[in-house]
Amino acid sequence: MTAIGIAVLIPVRNARHRLWRSLASLAAQSLPPAQVLVLDEGSTDGLADWLRLRWPGVELWPAGGEPCRALATALAGITAPVVALMEPGDRWPGSHLATLAAAWAESDAEVMMVPATGLERTVDGRLEARQHLPAEGIGHDTMPLGALSAAVGRLRTPAPDKASTSLVGEIRARLRRAVRIGKAVTAGAVLVSAGEPEPGGGVTDLMAWTDLLDERTAGLPSASGAVVVGLEAASRPSGLLDLLGMALTAGAGGRRLQATTLADLTWTALRAVPEGAPIVVTTPAPLDLRHAGDQLCMEELVRRSGKRPVRLAVRSLLPSSPTLLSRLIETVTGHPDLELWVNDAVGYRYAVSLLGRSHVRLTPPPLMALANSLRHMTERQLLLPEMLGGDAPGPDLAARLADLALWPEGLNVDAARRLGPALARVLGLSPVLRSTLLQQAWAMTLLGWAAARSASEPLRTGDLDTALFAAMCGRIVHLEPDDGKVRDFAATWPGVLTTLGVTVAEATRAA
Repeated sequence: MTAIGIAVLIPVRNARHRLWRSLASLAAQSLPPAQVLVLDEGSTDGLADWLRLRWPGVELWPAGGEPCRALATALAGITAPVVALMEPGDRWPGSHLATLAAAWAESDAEVMMVPATGLERTVDGRLEARQHLPAEGIGHDTMPLGALSAAVGRLRTPAPDKASTSLVGEIRARLRRAVRIGKAVTAGAVLVSAGEPEPGGGVTDLMAWTDLLDERTAGLPSASGAVVVGLEAASRPSGLLDLLGMALTAGAGGRRLQATTLADLTWTALRAVPEGAPIVVTTPAPLDLRHAGDQLCMEELVRRSGKRPVRLAVRSLLPSSPTLLSRLIETVTGHPDLELWVNDAVGYRYAVSLLGRSHVRLTPPPLMALANSLRHMTERQLLLPEMLGGDAPGPDLAARLADLALWPEGLNVDAARRLGPALARVLGLSPVLRSTLLQQAWAMTLLGWAAARSASEPLRTGDLDTALFAAMCGRIVHLEPDDGKVRDFAATWPGVLTTLGVTVAEATRAA
């Protein structure tokens, strides 16, 4: 029996740094793809020239400002009967397309998802086959959406009657239509989306979550340098973790990175950074009346940034006074290139209603950039809690995260500083951890890991930072929030919290 031809469609936006892994894995397939199409939604990272030089057999389709029309045009040019959608950065096993083709040939379904073919993502981001491969078709309204890294199916391609604001959103909409019409689906193709999530859910995979943060920083306008400012990094461990996480993502592409806290920031040093280098400001606190000082600092940074691109990464955006709200709107709209990166769907929608979509992005918390390193360290036993004095009594993790002075209590700070460089080399973090501040932040992260690992019983907490950090360190966590913003966050990212090992209280899920 002749194997069915499968085309591969990869929607991208500033993902060249991840795309090479995907293209290499496609080149190694036992069943070569019939076509490989990269659908580009306005990348500014040199993608077109790179593909032309390195991957001349890959077709590039620019989406421009009309994703709906671009998608329809791309699909019309596909001759294969079936299309598989791939996330930039995924590395498929060599038999992946052959497995999908065989499963598709035996199924009468119109849409089939990767989990149905038994693939799962490993800790380091690879897709591997499970022991059993129960191919199941999906043709109903309750099909799970999210970071389902590939799929195969047929989908008619109606004429583009309107422009969509998001390529990934358009793919999602078409997939839902395909599921609803079931057997009425006829010719054409397209499959599942796993890029920018829809507010309220969508991303269910840890690697896709951290990749989303990578995509945000990779899309920063300048590739030469960046300034990362942690508003609370000098006083709160959660602020230090956010600063380190953002530095790891912003510096991963070889940028000349300057990371600083408010205690260390000087305007002279800021002016010394290349003129086009963006400024990324992080704060783990919501922008409300209790944290009005953070907003004042943001306003001053934006004012002094001139025409530099500015990104403000905040937990939530629910100002509690009309004065703060009007000041924030004036600050954001008065800058030529400023985005708010908001962590929860409610805050995201609220910000969009005030500022428009061009100024707002739904983005995971920066501290989540530490997740893969901490999980590797735990699973490979690169460090044991007792090596840092983790068996000594001390404050609980929530108390440590609230006060920088309590963070290292009962732990061996000198040991963390000695072990930090070696562990950074093993985990591939050394190129970024060049400054004294980031090296200290990494050592403090190791101390926090030891504190989280020193107890094995499930952790019950209502604090979001405590829950996320403990889960990244391998603890089972029960999140029981009594704060509306934490409930909003849990409702936005339920699948990833489950993957991390965080169980959310029933009342929170219902909310």
